[in-house]
Amino acid sequence: MYRLWIALLAFCAIFTVAGVADIAGTPAAAAQEAASPQKVVDGFYAWYLAYLTPDAQGNFANPLVDRAYRGSPFLTADLIARLDAMLESDEPRLADPILCAQDIPAAFTVEATEDGAYRVSGLFPAGPETLTAYPLARVQVETGPTGWRITAIRCEAR
Repeated sequence: MYRLWIALLAFCAIFTVAGVADIAGTPAAAAQEAASPQKVVDGFYAWYLAYLTPDAQGNFANPLVDRAYRGSPFLTADLIARLDAMLESDEPRLADPILCAQDIPAAFTVEATEDGAYRVSGLFPAGPETLTAYPLARVQVETGPTGWRITAIRCEAR
């Protein structure tokens, strides 16, 4: 029952925002262009978690290993370059630089902060049928000729 509840919650979180991801799991550029800053953050994290979700055969994919984030309409070219440099460096990483966690959350929430950024919190299992929210990242966005884009993802101290 617990696994079914977690799977249902994850499914709802991933597909709640209409037009965020197409059937192949890639970001929908048209949805991003007309989106608000919060919908851009929601859309990116929904796509990211969907990418990390094993397929029907149990095959696991990683958007960092596959460098799938490079094609994301949600990220600026500068952020993509910084992610590339981070992944190519020999510096050890203790967590996923986008999730800011070692574990994959069952779902996430996004809330605006007073300074114009967005706080992404992950919902992690904390017992049978219980999820606990932990702040993960502070996300900066800016608008440009192609709409809102994520410019920075900074892990929050816990």
